[in-house]
Amino acid sequence: MVNSKDKKAGYWSGSTHTIPIEIYSEEKDGVLSPLGIMTYYGNNKGKYDEYLYEMQNVNLANLVILHGDSLRVDITNRNIDLP
Repeated sequence: MVNSKDKKAGYWSGSTHTIPIEIYSEEKDGVLSPLGIMTYYGNNKGKYDEYLYEMQNVNLANLVILHGDSLRVDITNRNIDLP
């Protein structure tokens, strides 16, 4: 990610890159649809006014949006402890 278009997104701690996101979505007829994903640069926490540019990061965010419930169930069933 060092050479990524999203390298300024979020913050770095050593070699760990944390990209916080704020997700805008809507539910219609039981179907959740993503409307937008925003992040922030550096330590500007709480001001989500930047875009994600790398498709892999957008795809990961969309995965969480669209499959969050089933991911949560799978994590519980596998006894995975997430911080």
